Amino acid sequence: MMKPVVFREASKPGLCVFSKPCRLIEACHINEVIPDLKLVETLVEEQGLYAAGFIGYEAAPAFDSALAVHPPGDFPLLWFGLYEEMQRIEEPGAGSLPSLPCMDWRPSVDPATYRRRIDDIKSCLAQGE
Repeated sequence: MMKPVVFREASKPGLCVFSKPCRLIEACHINEVIPDLKLVETLVEEQGLYAAGFIGYEAAPAFDSALAVHPPGDFPLLWFGLYEEMQRIEEPGAGSLPSLPCMDWRPSVDPATYRRRIDDIKSCLAQGE
């Protein structure tokens, strides 16, 4: 049984819950991304379905071949469930969440090392890596 897909819509209160997809669309190869995305769009427009899913970062070259990304792993580049209906539910309040055990979080590096590593990341990004 597939677990529900849950989204928060920024402009509306509550959560959008999608369960029991009538169709799943998944692209695992770069040449499948655009056709599958067009299929999702067509089914939503023509059949009035809801689409809930994602397009992975690694799918970027499907839209612009100049974009370089890491090779995709086992995770799909695109995944959408198509649903006939959506349920809107009230977002659970803080008191309704289960309590979590107390965690003793401690940094694994000192502040100077952390700042240096962040600066290294920013430098790599500025150089296009």
